[in-house]
Amino acid sequence: MGRSTLTQKAFAAFIAFCITVSIAGFLSPAKADASSAVSLSGVAHIQDAGDTPGTFDGTTLTLGSRGMSRRLESIQINFTNNTGYEGSLEYQVHVQNIGWMAYVPAGEKAGTSGQSLRLEGMRIRLTGELAKHYTVQYTTHIQDYGDNQGWVRDGALAGTTGESKRLEELRIKIVPLDSSASTNVSYRVHRQDYGWESTWATNGGVSGTTGQSKRLEGIEVRLSGNQYTGGISYRTHIQNIGWEGTWCADGTMSGTSGRALRLEAIQINLTGDVANYYDVYYRVHAQDYGWLGWAKNGAESGTSGLSKRLEAIQIVLIRKAGTAPASVAGVTSVTTIASVTPSNQSSVVIVPASTGAVSVTSSYGAISASGSTYYPYYEMLSNNLEKSAYNEILQAVSQGENEISLTTRLPNDYMSEVYIAFLYDHPEFVWIDPAGRGGWSYNRSTLIVNKVRFPCYDIASTAAGRRQMTSDFIAKADPIVNEAMKLSSALSRECYIHNALGDRVSYVDNTYDQSAYGALVLGKAVCAGYSRAYQYLLQRCGIPCYYVGGTGYTSSTSGGHAWNIVCINGKFYNVDVTWDDTISESRGRRDYRYLNIPDSTFGSDHVRDSECMGLPSCTDASIAAKYY
Repeated sequence: MGRSTLTQKAFAAFIAFCITVSIAGFLSPAKADASSAVSLSGVAHIQDAGDTPGTFDGTTLTLGSRGMSRRLESIQINFTNNTGYEGSLEYQVHVQNIGWMAYVPAGEKAGTSGQSLRLEGMRIRLTGELAKHYTVQYTTHIQDYGDNQGWVRDGALAGTTGESKRLEELRIKIVPLDSSASTNVSYRVHRQDYGWESTWATNGGVSGTTGQSKRLEGIEVRLSGNQYTGGISYRTHIQNIGWEGTWCADGTMSGTSGRALRLEAIQINLTGDVANYYDVYYRVHAQDYGWLGWAKNGAESGTSGLSKRLEAIQIVLIRKAGTAPASVAGVTSVTTIASVTPSNQSSVVIVPASTGAVSVTSSYGAISASGSTYYPYYEMLSNNLEKSAYNEILQAVSQGENEISLTTRLPNDYMSEVYIAFLYDHPEFVWIDPAGRGGWSYNRSTLIVNKVRFPCYDIASTAAGRRQMTSDFIAKADPIVNEAMKLSSALSRECYIHNALGDRVSYVDNTYDQSAYGALVLGKAVCAGYSRAYQYLLQRCGIPCYYVGGTGYTSSTSGGHAWNIVCINGKFYNVDVTWDDTISESRGRRDYRYLNIPDSTFGSDHVRDSECMGLPSCTDASIAAKYY
């Protein structure tokens, strides 16, 4: 059975070595709090009272009067910025008989003097880098309406226009945006034969399937953690129906259910205040084309007039002024075109799902397979913070980094689940030592993780070494993948890879025996190395394959063990390629007794660890007898 898997051995090791230092300022440099970072003062010209200084209580500036039925005729807001961010404040007013006047900067008067003209509305906004980190919030006391309008922010209208209502009082405050909060987008789809997904994909995760020719029939999209007003709306182009006449919003279904009609295209938009702070990007996996390019803010994504089904989707939110996404969760588009039409279809290369091998997308090992189909441990993470941290780690490791400074404010208690999920989902990063001493550091006062470290093998201590390990590994993997892809079915490809590993790998302890590198490059591995190599090769062939840690039992002993769960034609099966190989060696001929086995028999000598219990059940016994 060999050395224990990560759960029994390395998990305890990296927990023991987690760095728990807390250094003041080790997180991003702290900015002053709102009470000391900004200061407001001002003057209002009030009917019958003239220029009257406002009052500032350290948080809120108040200008004007209350309960006296006196109009505001002009305002001047003075602003002191000690935040460390470049920028200031500006404002404009809507004046009786004049309308909107131009914006003026802080310290200048907006309105009129000596004309007895009331202020009826106003807008206030921040400028420069300051606006990315702070929000200006303000409220007015309106003739006849009082305070009923409530607080608005960042350039929204306070007051009225066209109603001849005077403003009597203005209150303003500058508030730091909550950097610990982020707006997240979650979504799930209704799939042919499978129905609604039981879990929601989040922030770029793949929703739907690839390589299974299953159409999307419906979709639900929603926002969470939104610190702004507004929401998300979307509509789909449906087979035989066309574009929906109305937009769905905030978790309601777009598409159909129970009518077997494919979705062919989608549009997604942000609404309200959140649209001032984020752009929504989305891309789809379309029949015959694969992953199309990113669409943005209501643009069409999918196909038009070609009768092609949507099979999967990714959706991400990007802060305004941020760069457009490229590879997300390891997926790379096959084209920059987001919407394929009869006029541009010749510009899009068709990648047949049944014959195209999954490609490697970076020199450090990242592959294009991703999402719920290939990364089940990501899908089993319990909250959006964990998924955000996981995605940060994936992006960094895909570029060869093994120490990652997290911007996601992830509590220390959540990190072990993220760490395990990433290692179990990603066998392709062969320069990471799954059994080495890794871990993370966190701030002792906030208990927020600030840095994650993955252990590297000695030969991968430099970027050049990591690239070389990856190159050597891919050079061994590519011929196996290429030969497997010549076969016509997923089952025949799986069997070929099962046999190829048996021919190339011997069960031997060594420095790299927990890694797919040990199996394919050195030909020596234990159960964890066999299983990671099997997972990697099947993923490269477009076959979902999951790493499973647990305990194996023989007639005389038990111990930590690793094996796989594979998805063949939409059904899940247990595979223990390690035990098949060792039995084959002892018998002198090929053995398949642990290939594509249901839980009902496999469970007699294999028990999953707790973190693997959420993987799919394996109930089908129909193909096991084909081999044994």
